[in-house]
Amino acid sequence: MKTRKLKYLLAVLLGLGLQISARAGDFYFPIGLGFSSGHIDTFDKIEDSYRAAGFHLHNDVLVPVGLSFSPYYEFDCGLGIGPTLGPTALYNVHMDNAGGPPGPYRNSDDNNRFSYIIGGVRYPIAGGDDLSSNSQPGPYAAIGVEFMRSQRISYGVEFGYDGSRIHVKDMVGGGSSRVTFSGFTGSLFVVF
Repeated sequence: MKTRKLKYLLAVLLGLGLQISARAGDFYFPIGLGFSSGHIDTFDKIEDSYRAAGFHLHNDVLVPVGLSFSPYYEFDCGLGIGPTLGPTALYNVHMDNAGGPPGPYRNSDDNNRFSYIIGGVRYPIAGGDDLSSNSQPGPYAAIGVEFMRSQRISYGVEFGYDGSRIHVKDMVGGGSSRVTFSGFTGSLFVVF
């Protein structure tokens, strides 16, 4: 039953995408608001690492919805090429160590924030005190629909999966845990 619904949805999206290729051979500048399920998994791994090291967490903040910018050039044949930046995420972890020695990375007043940039090969560039520099590229697939394409400003929706990975540092053992950074994504965008 789920397969049939997916086929119908794919047929509708494909039909909408095969409309007249208006403004082909031009530059486009989509700006959107996106969500990433992998940001939640990354945040959970960071919290688990702090709790395992004996920290008490409070007032943690995760904003898995952020801005994205994906400029591209579309050729007359309908193929487009360009970079993707975002969606961004904000992580803010507040902790104290219950009167024990200072934590191995920072004191309790520091914050953990990072964002990332995704290129055409979906390789995450992530940074922060709790992340190692080992990032791994992964597969990426998406499907989307753009409406009012013949107008100067159009809008659309896109859903995808990004399998690229990052490593979250383990505060207790000194190792790291691999996490799919973006995972399932969804965004609403406006194209200029």
